[in-house]
Amino acid sequence: MTAAPALRALAGRVARLAPDWQRPERFYEQRSALAGALRALAEQAPPCACPAEGLRRRAVALRQALAAAEAERDRLARLLASARPPARRRRGADPRQPPLPF
Repeated sequence: MTAAPALRALAGRVARLAPDWQRPERFYEQRSALAGALRALAEQAPPCACPAEGLRRRAVALRQALAAAEAERDRLARLLASARPPARRRRGADPRQPPLPF
């Protein structure tokens, strides 16, 4: 039996669970049997049955890859800045400065 029908069957049994006034211990026996069935169903499920877990792992891997790419980008920017020759000062008038009228 797959997980979905088994869960539906167990949900129906839980819905019908009620105290037994003739034999009170029967309620606790049924409750224990249901808890055992739920535990057994949980153990049968594969560890990654939920797609959210796989997505969460991929998101963590993508965050790590992004952090590594950003670190590499910063390293290359520093390398480029150190390789660039220093700016030279121009001699003479600056063409961006308008002449002052005297």
